[in-house]
Amino acid sequence: MAGINSCLKLNPISILILASNFQSRSWSGVVGTLLMIAVTGVSFGVEESPIAKENEPAFVSRVFGAIALPNGEPATNATVYLLQTSKGATLLPTKPMESKTDQDGKYFFENVAAGNYRIWSETAKLTSLKEKLRGEQLKISKDDEEKAGKEQNLSLHEGCRYAVKVLEKASGKGVAKASITFGWTDIKREYFTNDEGFVEIGGLSPGDWFFVIRADGYAINQMRTPKQELGSKTELVFELEPGCSLNGVVRDESGAPVPNVEIYVSDATSSGMSQYAKVYSDKDGAIQVASLPRGKSVRFFMKAEGFITGMKEVTTSGEGAETEVELTLKKRPYGGDCILLVSDIDGTPIEGATAKNTGSSSNDVRTGKTDNQGKVRLNDLYSSHRGLTAMVSASGFVSQRVKLEAGSKEEPKQVQIALKKGAMILGRLVDPDGNPAPKIPVYFDRGDQGFDNTGGKSETDKDGYFRFSELPNPCTFTFYTAAPYAPIKDLRLPVGTEDEIVVVMEKESVIRIRAIDANTKQPITEFNVKLGFTADRRRTDPSVSIRSEYVEPGINILGKPSIFRIGQLPHGMPYQITVSAKGYEKQTLRRVEAAPEAESEILDVALMPAAPEESMRTVSGRLVDENGQPIHGARMHLIVAEVSPDEGHWTANWSMIDSQQVKRQRQCLQFLTTTSNSDGSFKFSQVKIADYMEIAHTGGKVSNGRFVFENPKQENVFEGLELLANRGGNIRVVVDRKKFPDASGISLFPQGRFENRNASLLDYLNKSLGSDQEELLLENIPPGTYSLSLGGERTDTGNGAFTIKSLAQEVCVIDEDSSLVIHFPK
Repeated sequence: MAGINSCLKLNPISILILASNFQSRSWSGVVGTLLMIAVTGVSFGVEESPIAKENEPAFVSRVFGAIALPNGEPATNATVYLLQTSKGATLLPTKPMESKTDQDGKYFFENVAAGNYRIWSETAKLTSLKEKLRGEQLKISKDDEEKAGKEQNLSLHEGCRYAVKVLEKASGKGVAKASITFGWTDIKREYFTNDEGFVEIGGLSPGDWFFVIRADGYAINQMRTPKQELGSKTELVFELEPGCSLNGVVRDESGAPVPNVEIYVSDATSSGMSQYAKVYSDKDGAIQVASLPRGKSVRFFMKAEGFITGMKEVTTSGEGAETEVELTLKKRPYGGDCILLVSDIDGTPIEGATAKNTGSSSNDVRTGKTDNQGKVRLNDLYSSHRGLTAMVSASGFVSQRVKLEAGSKEEPKQVQIALKKGAMILGRLVDPDGNPAPKIPVYFDRGDQGFDNTGGKSETDKDGYFRFSELPNPCTFTFYTAAPYAPIKDLRLPVGTEDEIVVVMEKESVIRIRAIDANTKQPITEFNVKLGFTADRRRTDPSVSIRSEYVEPGINILGKPSIFRIGQLPHGMPYQITVSAKGYEKQTLRRVEAAPEAESEILDVALMPAAPEESMRTVSGRLVDENGQPIHGARMHLIVAEVSPDEGHWTANWSMIDSQQVKRQRQCLQFLTTTSNSDGSFKFSQVKIADYMEIAHTGGKVSNGRFVFENPKQENVFEGLELLANRGGNIRVVVDRKKFPDASGISLFPQGRFENRNASLLDYLNKSLGSDQEELLLENIPPGTYSLSLGGERTDTGNGAFTIKSLAQEVCVIDEDSSLVIHFPK
């Protein structure tokens, strides 16, 4: 990345960042791949390993020192961790070097290669850390004075402690030998409960910890804890319900078993949860996944060498201990070869340009650099939702995504690319007093939005300066500042000028919430907070996006301090906030705005004690087809809502139900989910009595369905129900690839969906079409009239936005058990 001559005489232009320029970063779970998350300078993913220069022996040194207890005495048998770091991402859990202190508290590491490191120490109760992954920094270099070694002494202090009880929910008895691990952690940690189901975990840094509890025969239980204070002791209780296992075989399209398939298993409805398991198929293609919740939708993400990455959702059994599953992977055909000829717009070849072809994940990458003729060859290309493309970039030029043509090994296709000279910027990030903001990540053109984005990244230097010379014009910038300042999102700055651009940070605003008992007015020490988009949207509001874990499962507040706080927000940023606690009715606040810390007040949210169990009802029955035959494996959702007089009615379209977003609506009192058993039976216990109640079902090889109770507050039949499920229709889509070589997917929309969305049983359906795929099957479509659209090439429009051209459309009418074949072209 080319810089700008620091000797230029520049005229400063100051730009004050207003709240309207800001949009907080949105994170989403990527199933089966490592999450790339930038959090206070730490990123999770695949680390870029430092590589020594060719034929140059790696310099090594010695790291040594002493570890002291809080009273100054030597710390005997303490573990010392030495972790090499880089500017790339870090793979979690980390695998640092380890050493043990002797009786004098001394430790040493031999043969430490040159590089940057972090070092810290722990015992069962003590730690030197004040923040997760934030040990003392060390740099090992070739300076003569360091050849004798680098000394680093550390002092321990009391860490955070957790007293963990694992109980069987039905009996309340302790679960022995339950495993406690952490979904996102720093180093590998595992603890086990005693015969009473208890274990104390100490010596942890005061970060948030994602507890994952597993025990034989039980479903996995997970919870994220908030940041605690050093020296604190927090009590946690996990109740385990009966679990089930998934047994299956991975086969190819011919039915042959596929060994050594890497499979990630996760919750299909929540991106904020840790994955359930990571397994590999054996030599016979067989897999087994234990400790899964019953009656739950889980997602399999599968990848194997020589196969197209696959994904499948499966609903676990709601009644038995085992569920059988068949998984299929398609063999990946050879992707073809392409030669890229890269030049500037005048036709001069560009040497050292990078060409990167990516597939559907960061693991599917082909990359190369151009020679002195501007030539690079990419072999066995990957195709993605964008089609067959490559990102081409070079220092001083604007990156460009180009469409490739795949040829054979013997006769690769050639593509010519002309890169435009990039615009430059010399900027400076400062606080409101004009002081520089060093080491702040800076992204241009949404370089933080994905592994194959056109943008880029740098960071401010010690004087707050950032420099780029390969910018498109216009261009936006994002700064991930640290507290007490609000991050700056998608700020458009002038580029291509020799003026120095000064960006002034804005002090953060915050939201602080406490839960209290509505009757006693006393604080509730354990509660959960979920954030959502406010329905009371105003034109002057800042743009809003929400980190996935704040949406689901939400943030758990427990121990001390018992206050929810979210910071680094622009002034006036609005949220809908839902507060819930065990034994209380949830409370949803329609609109809560962020305010500067000095002006903000702690908002007390009063929760009413929950109604006694004896005042609730049971809802049960069977799901059957028109012949009375049971429907097995359908996901059954029970929705209970209270309609306030000012809102007048209850609305929930199918997408909200199917994605479970409906439970975040303020009127929704309960959203319960189960799975129909082999005899079609289902049961919901402890159902509240309210104005509105419905049962919605999906899956089970029938079309979607909704059953609304006419008057749920009155005496009625709620047990022994028989719900009729309708058969849907199927659509087989056939695409002539010669006529539509750029076809990328199919979209299905019910006609009139905007006029009566709540009556629809399908809001939309999208299916991707592989670059060589000619057919798609859409199954169990609810009866109705639909628009079927064939989507073409995806075109990037800058800053992460894109458009998809519609190549052709057809209107189709679906009846029960109908089978349509739609050809494109007709």
